[in-house]
Amino acid sequence: MRKRRRINWRLIGIILHLVTAILFILVCLTPFLDPQYFWFIAILGLGFPFLLAVVVLFLIWRAVQRSRWAWLSVALLLVGFQQVRAVMGFHFFQPAFEEVKQQKDLRVLYWNVERWDEPNKYKNGGVSFRRLMLDAVEEKHADVLCLQEFFEPNHSKYFESNLAPLEAMGYNYHFFFPSSEMRNGTQLIGMIILSKFPIVDSIKYSFGHTPHSEGIIYADLLINGKTLRVMTTHLESSRMDKYSYMGPEGKPGKITKATRMVRKLRNAYTYRSGQAKFVKQQIDQSPYPVLLCGNMGDIPNSYAYFTVKGGLQDAFLKTGAGLGQSFRFKSPTLRLDYVFADPRIKIRQFSTSQSPYSDHFPIVVDIGLDGL
Repeated sequence: MRKRRRINWRLIGIILHLVTAILFILVCLTPFLDPQYFWFIAILGLGFPFLLAVVVLFLIWRAVQRSRWAWLSVALLLVGFQQVRAVMGFHFFQPAFEEVKQQKDLRVLYWNVERWDEPNKYKNGGVSFRRLMLDAVEEKHADVLCLQEFFEPNHSKYFESNLAPLEAMGYNYHFFFPSSEMRNGTQLIGMIILSKFPIVDSIKYSFGHTPHSEGIIYADLLINGKTLRVMTTHLESSRMDKYSYMGPEGKPGKITKATRMVRKLRNAYTYRSGQAKFVKQQIDQSPYPVLLCGNMGDIPNSYAYFTVKGGLQDAFLKTGAGLGQSFRFKSPTLRLDYVFADPRIKIRQFSTSQSPYSDHFPIVVDIGLDGL
């Protein structure tokens, strides 16, 4: 009789550990490699949280075995420390968010409102989450609002103004940049900054003919004699919906799905590369301290994140814990929305509300301006 070959589990474990190490090191290079040229490595970067979990599991397994291979995982964690620090918030014992802010602090609410859910009016017989979303904004008592995918009807009989109820809440100053117009200009969609403090200057920049981005805007706010430049930007999104995978006959195929997904990711990374550099340039040229609320369209260990953030503070990392998910669908690892602040600004507290009304969660940050 022929002897059955034994499976060499030890060898398989070593091979898997080495493969994980190679992939992990490649992914750790994503902040330093321009995705305009290294887009394939940037795509691998989406798997960083999962690779990190595998590295930790290998460390535990090897440590239990008292194997020298445990040192490989230790070395990998040291190599990826910068990325780990960007992805994870470690303030697990932070006090609960205080709904009433300190009197001298500034409260900022940042939210991609997905057009106030108004497109669902067509599907739901005239019903949407719009009123509930406006109530959610009012309940936060923010001083400044940075809203993306803001929808405002222009002489439309079917939709109500969204700007009017916000002005009624006390946001007497605003700067709106409609990056797209629909239905012969009767529907305006874009980014808006609303403030209870005077806006002394503002400007807008378009990213050109990119399909899923909104450009960058800023407003200089005069707050108790100090000027703060508030920026908001929406870099290119990948837009991975079911229509992305359809073939010529309108049916998804396995090869078509994979090919189109990779192509969309490649194009999005290429666009974001140039957009991130432009945003960074605007931050560096600001004569005032900057607070930026932005949808980077990418996770924290990405080229876009590190390029835009530069020497600014990540508000979530200063007071938050865990992965900080800000996008409601697909994966709990998707933190796409960020609040970056000048080092002179004090981050008091940070909150991400698990709101079901938009595809993005609203973010509220309290900041202190005493150091300006």
